[in-house]
Amino acid sequence: MGAPRGAVKEGSTPTGLGGPLGGPLRSVLDGGNGEFLKPLFPELQAPPDEAPTHSTETSSTQFKDIPEIPEEMVSTLEKRGITNMTNIQVSSFNPIYEGLDILGRSETGSGKTLAFLVPLLSRMLQQQQQQQQQPAAAAAEEDSAARPRLLILAPTRELARQVHGELEAIGGPLGFTSVCVYGGVPLQQQIRQIRLLSRQQQQQQQQQQHQQQQQQQRRRKGLDAVVGTPGRVMDLMGLGTDESRPNTAILDMSGVQHVVLDEADEMLRFGFAETVDLILSSVLTSRCTPEQQQQQQQQQQQQQEQEQQLLLFSATQPSWVIHCGVSEDSDVFVHRSGRTGRAGREGVSLLLHTQEERKNIKELEYKCGIKFEHKELPTMNDVLEATSATTSHQLDEVRPSILSFFLSSADDLIKRAEKEKIQQKELLARALAVAAGLKDVPTRSLITWRLGDLTLQIKKKKEWRSYRQVEEWLVI
Repeated sequence: MGAPRGAVKEGSTPTGLGGPLGGPLRSVLDGGNGEFLKPLFPELQAPPDEAPTHSTETSSTQFKDIPEIPEEMVSTLEKRGITNMTNIQVSSFNPIYEGLDILGRSETGSGKTLAFLVPLLSRMLQQQQQQQQQPAAAAAEEDSAARPRLLILAPTRELARQVHGELEAIGGPLGFTSVCVYGGVPLQQQIRQIRLLSRQQQQQQQQQQHQQQQQQQRRRKGLDAVVGTPGRVMDLMGLGTDESRPNTAILDMSGVQHVVLDEADEMLRFGFAETVDLILSSVLTSRCTPEQQQQQQQQQQQQQEQEQQLLLFSATQPSWVIHCGVSEDSDVFVHRSGRTGRAGREGVSLLLHTQEERKNIKELEYKCGIKFEHKELPTMNDVLEATSATTSHQLDEVRPSILSFFLSSADDLIKRAEKEKIQQKELLARALAVAAGLKDVPTRSLITWRLGDLTLQIKKKKEWRSYRQVEEWLVI
């Protein structure tokens, strides 16, 4: 099966979200028709002040003019006084309805929530009607009634509740059932709500028109959509690390066909990138056939083995351990320092401390039965000499295949050096300095250690009588 189609609104997505999961990614800007772009969007790389802004004015297109939108939905919108579509709603309807991955951007108040809800619900209803016309598909749909088809992630509980309210308002009359999950409320309460929607079918309302009754009969038993914050959704999928999370997955995402990341830029700002990536990866895994799933598991196992070897090499057997500050617990210091000496290996344990912590060094030496070798901080000359040595050693790593691209420039440099009477030793030293990224001796404050600042020591034959005298002397 293909990847779930995602409508991403108001923001950007990291690697692993958007186009790579669902095929071509279309950027739908307010007032435009949309063009197929690469997964990385130049517009999203610009600062907010430089980002394009768009008008929130409504267009001449009305919801009733779109034949794919159900009449019941149009009627619900008209009762709320919503008749004309905004520019972002017009631009995004066809790409979303066709199942394309899109990224929509528009300013606040332009109707972005309806811009993805209306085409998604219309498409889901159309798919449901097609399945009911096929007995085999209808039976399969009945078996999978507990699996939601739409997943909407929002960064905050307030936004999740707002989106869920819109979803209930326009999807409820069509028979769509949904649940909103977020943190800050008891987890068991939301679990009971999900199980209730998954197992029981709501009573059909009395005294409805014949057309509405038919629509209710066509409704899908179970849960159609889930709206929630990433952390709580992850817990309900059985992916969380919280001890209070359920032991088994409450939400079965194997039927998810559409994914929406609402306010995606805020989700990234709040640090939800890894959580969202984990959720979508789990959705993709659950949608695979057994053969595909077995192949993915083998690939993941091989990747994990490679990562474990890498971590084992770089993290568990380091040749250096650097302590920033003196630990109050000597056992902690011994444990951390011992990481350099496992399996008979030798290493260096470096302790950085302030002048005030010097007295604690003696106590640490006594408790651990060791003797530190005290070293002063390297001077700027020491740093430059070490940089020069490191750069010269890197010359051994240059492959012969790359030399041909620099031979012509090397000939020019030698000719210039001979013309200006510069010795080849000096010429090579200049080349090493450029390779090290240095063109002048860098200055650094001796007080704040900030690069580019210079510390001056002012001396006078007679003693300074006051701070004001020093200040006046500096001004002069």
